Amino acid sequence: MDKTLLVSLVSDQTIPNFLSIKTFIEADHYFFITTSLMENENRGNRRKWTIKAAGIDENKSFSRIVDAESKEDVIEKLNGFEWNQFQDIIVNITGGTKMMSLACYEFFKTKTDKIWYLPIGSNEYHICDNSQIKRSVKYNSNVEEYLNCCGIHQDENRFSEKLPIIDIKYTNQFFNQFIDGSIDQLILEKIRVLFRSDDAFFKKQMGKKKMISLTEFEDFKFIYEFLENINFPSKDPGMLHKDEMEYLTGGWFEEYSYYLLRKISNNPDNQFKLGVGMNPSPKDRGKAKYFTNNDLDVVLVNNNMLYVIECKSGGMNDNDLFNKTVYLASALKKYFGLTVKSALFTLSEMNELQKEKAETLGIMALDRTVFVDENIDSIVKNTLKV
Repeated sequence: MDKTLLVSLVSDQTIPNFLSIKTFIEADHYFFITTSLMENENRGNRRKWTIKAAGIDENKSFSRIVDAESKEDVIEKLNGFEWNQFQDIIVNITGGTKMMSLACYEFFKTKTDKIWYLPIGSNEYHICDNSQIKRSVKYNSNVEEYLNCCGIHQDENRFSEKLPIIDIKYTNQFFNQFIDGSIDQLILEKIRVLFRSDDAFFKKQMGKKKMISLTEFEDFKFIYEFLENINFPSKDPGMLHKDEMEYLTGGWFEEYSYYLLRKISNNPDNQFKLGVGMNPSPKDRGKAKYFTNNDLDVVLVNNNMLYVIECKSGGMNDNDLFNKTVYLASALKKYFGLTVKSALFTLSEMNELQKEKAETLGIMALDRTVFVDENIDSIVKNTLKV
């Protein structure tokens, strides 16, 4: 009898249970106390999400569905399991409802002295009966694991990602030229209208090749000259690919922000993703509706917290666009839980009312004044705490 069992309480927030599995690695079997709401396949089975994200063998797991608000029901369901088949029992009561936590504490206190709890925002579990005994969370989850904990799995085509199309050296050069005004922003806006508006000529002409000739059409010849003037590293001179068009019309600032965050945080590559396109299950209409038009520009996981960075190279002087941007960013907590941190990077200069609104909505907003500051690295690092 050398088995070690880890007991977890299932709730909407799956990260604490994922982290407990990665922290109490001595466990070789798992017991999930869950509810019918958490087992609902239409809204997402939190127990299955956790098992898949943590990469544990579902055959080595057990579960009981309880009434979330009935202490008596929880204890009754737990009494129906053979606990003495395990030599060691570790209990994590971080999740579940308050009543589930109280019931589990009462039930397990005669079976084990290893009843742990992870306070919100903490990186240390502590024993409920002795807060001086702590166990640090040393595991650092990556972006894919975090999304998996939220039921967003790449192997089910629930999200996609982009790779930078141009290296950091040229992107930094583009940024500097944009800031000092040596890149004609009126031309960039004209390109945006030609290629991104609803009735854009580009969309009609590009077709399946996802590229278009800049010399074949008279309207596009000025773009060819513009790209030559800025020494743009085109894949095919005389042609414009779709991803290059996206780069020129704002994607370059997303790539700049991606490179900047990688530099200042010094985290592993798998803790960053660029251009995360969300494709939630059709059953989850709330997520599907939200993410259709609001993919994530830059995503970072730092200290097991998800950072989502919205990047706007301009346009925040328009209050309607600003309001839409910050309200969508603030809504991320609905989908990713309390550990998500939203930030807005913009090369527009925000006014005080905009800054106050962003702060009220819990969004870290960094505007043009930050990006032209010679201490930009330390300002961004200290603001985001990465």
